[in-house]
Amino acid sequence: MDRKSVLVAFKNFKGDRSVLKEATRIARSNNAVVYLLNIVERSSFLGVYNPDAEEELLKRAESEIEKAKDYLKSEGVEALGLVKFGERSEIICDVAKKIKPVRIVIGNRGLRGIKRLLFGGVPERVVKTSPCPVYVVE
Repeated sequence: MDRKSVLVAFKNFKGDRSVLKEATRIARSNNAVVYLLNIVERSSFLGVYNPDAEEELLKRAESEIEKAKDYLKSEGVEALGLVKFGERSEIICDVAKKIKPVRIVIGNRGLRGIKRLLFGGVPERVVKTSPCPVYVVE
């Protein structure tokens, strides 16, 4: 039997602490492993490709993953880290389709006001296209 999993999409350890706490609670109640997903947007999305900047962003993402893994380990929860490049909502749903988590846990700290109305936020797009339940943490 495959072990259950929880997918957690986050940006940084300090700012997404509430997301990690909720993921810990859900993982414990499901005896699940946590997949920590940190997504880096490519510099080419801005119209300019900068490999040095991307390398720095990759190092930061990996550092944030390690901090989160240490936190979860201290809470008695097994965690694995993933760093991906791309559009956040697409990557989250693609990873979820592959690992089949019992739940996706994501924060709600992105677009505000009129921009959210016009474009929709990442959590909204994930909820609409996710293959599993999504828990959005404010």
